[in-house]
Amino acid sequence: VCSSDLFNTFMILPNDVACDVWTKISNGSKTKKLMSEWKNKDGFQKRIEEIKNNFPKILYVNSLSSHMYLEKNKIVINEETKISPRNFYGLTKYHALNISEYYEDQFDLKVLNLIMFNHESEFRKEEFITKKISIFLKNAYKGKETVISVNNAYKAEDFSDAYDFMEALIHLCKNNKTGRYVLSSNELNTIHDLIVITGKKFGIENITVKSNEKNKQTSIYG
Repeated sequence: VCSSDLFNTFMILPNDVACDVWTKISNGSKTKKLMSEWKNKDGFQKRIEEIKNNFPKILYVNSLSSHMYLEKNKIVINEETKISPRNFYGLTKYHALNISEYYEDQFDLKVLNLIMFNHESEFRKEEFITKKISIFLKNAYKGKETVISVNNAYKAEDFSDAYDFMEALIHLCKNNKTGRYVLSSNELNTIHDLIVITGKKFGIENITVKSNEKNKQTSIYG
């Protein structure tokens, strides 16, 4: 089973599937050894070259990001949207996309390129906003905090559950799909609303959200 947000590495699944996603593995020592060997490679091209030379028949899953697109007001992203990276991270993902599609065209590798929007789970590190929110709500539920300060609380983002993305990944792999696919919620929600609505689910009403930006901003979504 693929779970999300633990290891940035390869994984060999049943049905000869290789994943370059944030994955959790519970397979045998052979898979763990292979994961360890690939984890230390110093570049995407070396990894895909190793697949070409040693595992040419597997389906390679390439983990990409919505950071490959500029943030524009309520623009819906699909597989045909023109790519224009918004930051260096997005540029590296665009680089990985180009390399994977080159190997697909030139060497007949089977490549599944997943362009993923925000995907959240309990495995997020504390520097991520959703982890900060969950820690705050836990403390608020216990009566320890009532005020949270965040950057751009009124900016709307596309949030999804990481487990939903893993289900989509497994579905695509089982059906031997290749090419580009956008994974997203197809809706926008502000960080402010995320905090307040989640708080109400737990019966927390007296929450104050402080933001350094009062104007509502919107972003792209899939």
